Amino acid sequence: MTEPTFGIEFLINDSGPLLPVYGDFSVVGLVLPSNDANNTVFPLNTPVDVNSGDPATLAAAGTGDLYMALLAINAQLVNLQGSARCVVVRVPQGGNTAETTANIIGNANASTGIYALLTAPALLGVTPRLIGAPGYTGEFTFSGGTTGVTRVAYSGNVGGGAMTLASPAYITGWQPGVYEVVCVGGTTSANAAAKAGGNLGTGTLGTLSSGATTTNGVWRVVCYAPATGGGAFEVYTPAGVIEGIATVGTPYVGAGGLQFTISAGSSDFVVNDEFDVAVSEAVPHTGGVFSVTDPFGNQLSQATVGQAYANQIAFTIAYSTPDYQIGDSFAVTVAVTGGQLLANPLCAALPPVLEALMACAIVGGPGTNLTDSLNWQMTLNSKRLIPVDDPVIIENLAGTGIQYQDVAAQALGIAVAVDFAHVGFPFWSFANQPIQGIIGTKRVDSFSLLDGATTGQEYLAGGIGIVARGNHADTSLTDSGWALICFNNASSDPYWTLLNKVRGRDFLHLALLKAIRTFLGDYNITPHSVQAVLNQMGAVCSSLVQMDCSIGYAVGFDSSVNSPEMLRAGSFRVYVNNEEPSPVLVVTVDSGLDFNALVSEVATLGSIMPQTGQIGLQ
Repeated sequence: MTEPTFGIEFLINDSGPLLPVYGDFSVVGLVLPSNDANNTVFPLNTPVDVNSGDPATLAAAGTGDLYMALLAINAQLVNLQGSARCVVVRVPQGGNTAETTANIIGNANASTGIYALLTAPALLGVTPRLIGAPGYTGEFTFSGGTTGVTRVAYSGNVGGGAMTLASPAYITGWQPGVYEVVCVGGTTSANAAAKAGGNLGTGTLGTLSSGATTTNGVWRVVCYAPATGGGAFEVYTPAGVIEGIATVGTPYVGAGGLQFTISAGSSDFVVNDEFDVAVSEAVPHTGGVFSVTDPFGNQLSQATVGQAYANQIAFTIAYSTPDYQIGDSFAVTVAVTGGQLLANPLCAALPPVLEALMACAIVGGPGTNLTDSLNWQMTLNSKRLIPVDDPVIIENLAGTGIQYQDVAAQALGIAVAVDFAHVGFPFWSFANQPIQGIIGTKRVDSFSLLDGATTGQEYLAGGIGIVARGNHADTSLTDSGWALICFNNASSDPYWTLLNKVRGRDFLHLALLKAIRTFLGDYNITPHSVQAVLNQMGAVCSSLVQMDCSIGYAVGFDSSVNSPEMLRAGSFRVYVNNEEPSPVLVVTVDSGLDFNALVSEVATLGSIMPQTGQIGLQ
């Protein structure tokens, strides 16, 4: 006997509802290649828990798609949020986009690719619920039908050469749409001049030449050891690294292909005398190199004048006078008549993984035109896929040019920022949010808040998120910059087409799971325990109402769906009805006339104006 015979006993009553326990729905899951990433930090096909803004993480991520996606996410974070929590799965870079996509999909049995994300909860104690593989979800193909290939030269070409298509002109991996073939050079040219303000030494830099692989930019040749009738110069690359030492009177042959000779003059060189050598792309006589971009903005291998090209499309660019110039271009269009449109394989593989994680994936479209985007969207049918389509323009890592990036990367960062602004409750859309870190978009779609017949509105009507360019037009979304408009998913169920409702319901279900699990095995089925379960469910739903995440709810026990046999077996069924609020998408203003205002005005005038027959004072 443990109770006292004469004394006091305290019994703790812990049957009241507990505070709700919520899950984190803002953890990003990235599955992408990066060949030069640190293998120790990011082993292949292994989930790694990182903070996106951690300098050590960024340094280990290499320079590939993974690194670029992390930068895009970080650029969207606001309100002192320095990092997004990410689960990263690095996969091998394939020989082409199709091979890399296959690596991203991975193998369910081996838990590679996207299936590695399923191991994150057990291995890392964290579940990614905003999934992305930017750049690999927009491509689609056709099966059957008739394929035709045409080519056209840009009307402003300076070069007199022509492109000849092979037969057939489309080969393994081809994509429908327009391939851009643009002259980018093939060699370099170099020009030298004394530094601004001139040198004290009167010598010169001559016999200057550069090679096809010489780095573009300004090379600095700086005197550091003057001598009578001579001297020595340090040769700096455009990155500021010393490549070698040039001696006056001796030909300099650099490892980067730069060659020249410095000659002495009547006045000797002094310390810090300098020649600046500007190296830029150039087209060799009778030759040239052309970049090839597929219809989805992916860079393929380059084409060389006079050599047969075979990578998705097949052609030969011939030389004829005059020489080609940088920017000369050809457009190769691959069109399919009839046949069956096939879904992007990664988009097809994602839904089961997303269902298992209670996650959503932001998937970028083809980035070509409205027709392609709508065709692509029609191959999707999942409330867990969130389509966006308008590749953005960013500066490349070298700072020497621009490149396209799937806007899904920026959308992932915006999703994290929106959740953060609402203390982690994922009940808001990603619409009307500024996009940072970009310098433009591949397409500039027309958009008006009043006109549904604009291209941007047609994308939205098709369930595809877009990027709206700001301007000072009265009907634009914003006066400046760029804004994401994204509120739909790819579900065909009219009750669940809004992404915030799906994410919100997942959030509710997970909170209910955490609330109800405490009763399993620890309670017997009695009216008291069933009511306790309902009280706990009500506490969860009530908290959502307080956070403006729910319009209203009802919880209860319906005897018509329960039976004595169920109760005997230890099972009972309850219900929760909750209404997640919809985002403000359209506001209709009924604009009419106010007759009562005229009646009021007549009364006012009658009270202050002279009546009929009265004479006003002069």
